[in-house]
Amino acid sequence: MRTHFTAIFVVAFLIAGAFASSASAQDYAIDRGSLIIGGTASLTSQSSSFSDDRRWDLRIQPSTQYFVTPNVAVGGSVLFQAAGIGDDANVFVGAGPAFSYYFGGQDRSVYPYVSTSALVVGGDQELYRGDASAGVAWMVSRNVALTGEGFLEADLEDTSNNIFGLRFGVRVFLW
Repeated sequence: MRTHFTAIFVVAFLIAGAFASSASAQDYAIDRGSLIIGGTASLTSQSSSFSDDRRWDLRIQPSTQYFVTPNVAVGGSVLFQAAGIGDDANVFVGAGPAFSYYFGGQDRSVYPYVSTSALVVGGDQELYRGDASAGVAWMVSRNVALTGEGFLEADLEDTSNNIFGLRFGVRVFLW
């Protein structure tokens, strides 16, 4: 698992670094050559009439992406997750490539976007997860955006195991 995690992480950041070295001056946050450093966090808690134990899930997912063309960003993300039922808990770590499309152009303070990623996640067992999201990046300053997004995450080996939710984060646009 550590080999997959390390390889995916290194490849994603080498690709972003290769593109960044050829960057020219950018005119706005989502222009070609801009770089995003950010992440999201989510916390869920669930109870059930079938059990007295509460199910919980905490996720922190930092990421970086590079705009290869205006509006189109590629890069990678890392997942840190703790999840449990009652007093039993597991910790998971994963990494993988990410792709985003931001709508809009220059002179915008709000950028709607769609994103997708694939993660190799390790814990008790190795899992393969796909993630799709749609959200909004609200620029609170020239370089900083607050984000909110709805997401669907699916286990790529067992598609009956899906998670829908909301997550929030911060992104720094370097341009």
